[in-house]
Amino acid sequence: MIIAPRNFTTKKIKQGSLDKVLFEKPSYVTVGDNYEKPIEIENLRPNVIDGYKKGGHDVKFKPAKHKIERYYTASYKHMNERVDVKKEYRDADGVVITSPKNFYTTGPKGGETGKLCYFETFPKHMPDDFNYPKKLARQEMEAGKKLE
Repeated sequence: MIIAPRNFTTKKIKQGSLDKVLFEKPSYVTVGDNYEKPIEIENLRPNVIDGYKKGGHDVKFKPAKHKIERYYTASYKHMNERVDVKKEYRDADGVVITSPKNFYTTGPKGGETGKLCYFETFPKHMPDDFNYPKKLARQEMEAGKKLE
């Protein structure tokens, strides 16, 4: 078995309208236009070492004036609005100075403070009679029969 590269490859068929299916053929701008080679950039400005001497100059190009540009400068001297004071957190002996508390708090309150919210005691179990509505209905029915 001889393994060789593929002779040709295929691609998906192009979608859309091609020129051969149109009633009127479009006129292209480039039909009959000869190809012109672009201008080579190297020939526009040759890189000649010491080319300024051929022009009669003694030195390379120098700007006429060097201007120092100062960005974001005011026309007056800046004055500090406040003086920063460095805080000392230690006294002369090197012991840390503590400051008074910023705010005071109290301990948690005891007792019930809302629905299903208990801090100290858990609610005790209270039994519930689930048949109470039936018993109440039976009592009302018997009371009604006695009135008749």
